[in-house]
Amino acid sequence: METTQSGAGVPDRKRATETVFYDEGGITVTDRWLVVSGFRYPIAALTDIRMVRSPHDPLTVDAGIASGTIAVGITITARYLDAYGWLGALVVLAIPVSLMLYGLLRRHRAYELWARYQGMTVQLLWVEDARRFGQISRALLRAHEREFDLRLPG
Repeated sequence: METTQSGAGVPDRKRATETVFYDEGGITVTDRWLVVSGFRYPIAALTDIRMVRSPHDPLTVDAGIASGTIAVGITITARYLDAYGWLGALVVLAIPVSLMLYGLLRRHRAYELWARYQGMTVQLLWVEDARRFGQISRALLRAHEREFDLRLPG
C-alpha cells in the first residue's frame, strides 16, 4: 500500500486553507486528507467507501454453537432424563449460554472503514466506539461532498 506520510504535503492551487471536519485521537479528516496513524490518504483518491461491523468475537460464536449443540442433545435425550438428569443438563447448558451472553453484551464488535485506494481495497480505520465512528464517518462524508463541489464547473 502506498500512502503519503503525514509530514509531506502536495500543493493544491484550488484552495488556500484546509477545512478540518474531525481531529481527535490521531485521526484527522480535512477537505483534502484523511489522516490515520500517520498515513495520509487524499480524499479525492478514496472511492467505494464502505462502513462495516467486524465479526463477533470467536468466543461468542463458539459458545453459541456449543449452546445449540447441547440443546439439541438435551432434546434428543429428553425422554430418558429424570429430575437429576434435567438438572444436570440445564447446568451443562447454562455454561455456554452464559459465555455467549457475556460475549454479546460485553465484547463489543468494532466498526471498520474500508475504501478503494490506488486500485486496492484497504482498511482505513478500526474503531470500537460507535459514537466516534459516526463522527468520523460524517466528517468523511462532508469531506467527499466538499471535494465533489470543488470539481463542479462554475
